[in-house]
Parts: sequence; structure tokens; C-alpha cells
Amino acid sequence: MSTEKRLLMIIFIGLVTILTAAGTKWFYDNFGYKEVERTTDYSAEARRNKFLAAEYFLRELGFEVESDNNRARLLEARDVNQTILINDYGPKLSPTNFKNLKNWIKNGGHLIFTATNFEYVNDEKEYDYFGNDLYDNHENNQLLDEYGIKAQYTNFNDDNPYPYDKSTQEFVLQNGKKISIDFYPDTQLVDVNNSSTFSLKDSYGNHLLQYNIGQGKLTVLSDNNFLSNANIGENDHAYLLWLLNSGENLKNNKILLLYNTQSDSIFALLWKYAKHACIAFFALLILWLWSMQNRVGPLLVNADFSKRNIIEHLRAIARFSWRQDRGEHLLNQSRLTCENTLLKRYPVLKAMSSDERIEHLSKILDITPTEIHQALYFRPKSTNEYINSSHHLQKLWILQ
Repeated sequence: MSTEKRLLMIIFIGLVTILTAAGTKWFYDNFGYKEVERTTDYSAEARRNKFLAAEYFLRELGFEVESDNNRARLLEARDVNQTILINDYGPKLSPTNFKNLKNWIKNGGHLIFTATNFEYVNDEKEYDYFGNDLYDNHENNQLLDEYGIKAQYTNFNDDNPYPYDKSTQEFVLQNGKKISIDFYPDTQLVDVNNSSTFSLKDSYGNHLLQYNIGQGKLTVLSDNNFLSNANIGENDHAYLLWLLNSGENLKNNKILLLYNTQSDSIFALLWKYAKHACIAFFALLILWLWSMQNRVGPLLVNADFSKRNIIEHLRAIARFSWRQDRGEHLLNQSRLTCENTLLKRYPVLKAMSSDERIEHLSKILDITPTEIHQALYFRPKSTNEYINSSHHLQKLWILQ
């Protein structure tokens, strides 16, 4: 390669290198990865499951977590080394199921639930618009009664005002550490037997009570709103959730979150497990109703027209006329016939008006003017008036 070609090659390579370096610098100066945070609405699953964020949080910590909305999961056979967090305890269990639940707790299970049906302890009652006591139904559930826990509303007064300016309370743990939890101040728990092993208490009362029962634990909350999707990331809410599910006796713990304790209805279960059978049943029902459409109502009897006489024809004509104008035509025809007969018998009536005819006929036939008016000129508006006019017209026909 000659010296000139070698020089040109070096110049070309240098230009390419300089352009590549300049282009790379320009690209990185003008383009780059940027992290953008966008707020979106809750997904359908998050709207249905208020503990969905708590489930993700616990799973990230290494727990085996499962969510469900069927209260039947509370009644089935459970692992001893398991924690169940219930949104609402729901209606009372049968004696057998309640006994099995207590035995499960004694053998090492951990049940976390929220108290409901709080008792109003103030002497002054509060009533709704219909005069019903707002807090007359404060029957506690079985677990509260069994372990001496009382749920009640906070009695706010002048000495104990409602904390409008303070929504988050600080609580001191057993190790002296302070945590901030947003419990509702309106409700509180009372440890009747003073037997709880762990509690969270503010100036208004207890909001969390925990009991050691055999080898297991029972944790009662005054409310669980701090565990919801919207609030689990606030303050120390997630830390408290981790604290309730950690400990020496909860290693390799399985967690079940029951976010809805209402069982599905029989119709929902049928549609869920026998959808095709339901569709077939409704299709069969529609076909059966369609096949019955020609047989709805009484059967029409075939009439024998060969034996009809003149009276039956007259009755048929009368029924037809009655259906058309409810007898007005028949009554007018009868009136016209009667009035023509009266004019032939009493020619003097031809020169008279209607009122004069009524007065004249009343004198010569010994019948009241009202009856003559109803017989000849009154227009009936009801069935009873039609019958009365026909009766007076018949009477006038006989007396003439």
C-alpha cells in the first residue's frame, strides 16, 4: 500500500471515530432512561380484596401467603403452624366448629380478627331518625365472650375530646420501641380479666389485645383499616403486620387472609360449579314454555250452529251490540220506537218541546217527570244508570 493510500485510510478512520464519539455523546445527552411514577385506579382484584397489598408485602418477606373470600376456610381442617387474619368474624359458629377452632388455637394456631358490634357505654343514648337506639345491639361474638374481651365505643366528653387534629397515635412496644399506627379512636377493647400478654394502648383505650392460648395466639383488633390497601404503606402499619406474624413459634409460618367472611349463595355456587347444567336447565325451561303457548287458557268448545233458533241469534246480536257501545245503540233504538208510538197515539206531542212532552205525559200516564226523562232523554254513564233507564222505558211502554 502506498504512502498516500495509507494516509487517506488513517484520515478516514479518524473521521469515523470522531463522528462516532460525537454522535454517542449527543445521544446520551439527549436521550436516556427515566423512571416515571403514575397513579392509577385500583385493579378489580384490589377493589375486591382489601388485604391484597398486605399479601404482596408478606410474600416479599418470604411468608407463604394465601387470600380467600370464603368463610368456609375458617371451618376446614387447618395446619397447626398457620396464621389466619379475618376481616370480620361473622355470625356465630356451631358449638362443634367453635370447639375445633379453639383447639386449633391451643395447638399452635394464630387467629387475628377484628371485633364488631361495639357497646355504647355512655348514659346518654343516641337515636336515629326513626327513634331506634343506635347501639342497642352490642352482642359480642363467641371469641370475645370466651376470653373476656369487651368491645365498646369511646366515651368522648369535655374532659376527653375527640382528637380531630390528631389522626395517628404512638404506641410503645414491649421492647420500648415506639410505633405509629392509625387506629380509629372511636372504638376500643377492654381486657376484662387483665390476661393479655401484649397490647397497644393510647390515651383512649386498647386497640390491640393479644393472648397466649396454649401453644397458639389470639389477637383482637379494634379495627383493621390500617391493613387495607390504601393504608398498609403509611406510618408503621406494615411493620406491625410483620411483627404479628413473626416470632420463635411462627417459623415457616403459613398465612391465610380472609378478606370477606360471607359465604357464596347457593345460586352463586351452582353457577360456579355447574354452569353448563344451569344453562341447559334454562334452555329447557324456555323450550317448555314455548311448547305450551298454544295451550294457554281454556279450551274453545265447538258450537253446533245447526240447532240455533231465532232467540239465540237475537241474544248474540245483543251481546255484540253491548260490547261495541255498552248498549247505548240498543237503548236509543228502543227510545225511538217508544217515542214514535207516543207521537202516533198523542199527536198533540208533535208541536211540543221535550220538557213540555214530559209534563204532558206525566199528567196523562200518571208517571213522574223524572222517570219519563230517564226513560226517553237521559244519557246513562254507568251500568246502573243504563238499567234504571231501561226499567223506566219499559214502564213507559206498558203505560202508554
